[in-house]
Amino acid sequence: MINDPVNLIDNSGLFTVGVSFNMSGGGGIGGTKGINFVFDSSGGFAIQETVGVGAYVGASGGFSVNVEVTTADSVDQLNGWGVQAGAAAGAGGGFVEAGAIAGPDYLGFYAGGGVGGGTPASASFYNTYTQPMENPSFTDLADPISRQKKNPADC
Repeated sequence: MINDPVNLIDNSGLFTVGVSFNMSGGGGIGGTKGINFVFDSSGGFAIQETVGVGAYVGASGGFSVNVEVTTADSVDQLNGWGVQAGAAAGAGGGFVEAGAIAGPDYLGFYAGGGVGGGTPASASFYNTYTQPMENPSFTDLADPISRQKKNPADC
């Protein structure tokens, strides 16, 4: 069942919860890259990678860990194009952040914190693309470029 965006509720009672590890930053134009460990309320699990680019107010960069919750019916529904809007603030090298994420059939939010540098506050709006990581290894999580080189079709 498709969620009810008018009333911002999930009639089916399905949802996803995840933890993401991200690097983001910019100044005027910004970008983000994250690895997400996501569970859904039906017992599904996925490791996904998300990349995004868009507007960035402020000049900063950093690494963060976030918890995200969405109204997606399954982890698969998170794949594809989406949007992310958020803000961060901090001092002394640490920051907290929060924002909203959305795709064609879901809404969600994220919150967390991290380490970085730059202006004391920033805001971002990214167009994002999320895809599953196929058979990831620890090396793949640390270096996605090497994972691409392992694909025989790319040789």
